[in-house]
Amino acid sequence: GNDIACVKPTLETEKKVAALAQDLEAEGVRAIATTCGLMTWFQPVMSEAVDIPVFASSLLQVPVVSRVIGKNKKVGIMTVDAQFLTPESLRCVGIDELVPHVVYGLENSGLFVKETDPDKRRVALENILVPAAEAMIRENPDVAAIVYECVMLPPTSAAVQKATGLPVFDVITLIKWAFSAVVQKKY
Repeated sequence: GNDIACVKPTLETEKKVAALAQDLEAEGVRAIATTCGLMTWFQPVMSEAVDIPVFASSLLQVPVVSRVIGKNKKVGIMTVDAQFLTPESLRCVGIDELVPHVVYGLENSGLFVKETDPDKRRVALENILVPAAEAMIRENPDVAAIVYECVMLPPTSAAVQKATGLPVFDVITLIKWAFSAVVQKKY
């Protein structure tokens, strides 16, 4: 494993990320969202640096999802590589021992599909993710919802939802939520 990727970013990196967030805010951006779920480390850094909402990781949804499924059920977090989600990095987005969850890594699944045709790529990813989600649920029958960490996974959300019968949250559900909050429509 790559132990360097598992540690907290340097202060210099945090300052650069905070400055980028401030630049976006100065340009008039009303909310910031990132697409990589592993940006958990930067949630507190960015949100404290600006006066606009920051959605740095799809995993921000986990505490909310945990509350809506009930305390006796777990959120299944599907991630590209479980080693990158440390207890410290998860705490940056509100996930701790009070949020029942399972981290399910896909590091041995052949997830990095080289197919470039969008439909063939989606099917190839579904052929990996559906069995992986089913295996996660077999191993953890108390999982009642799934949250994807990685931006590569949302094309499979519908297939995984259909196969498991569970709600599936991903970076797209997060960004839609963020957008609806900062671009309200009149009713």
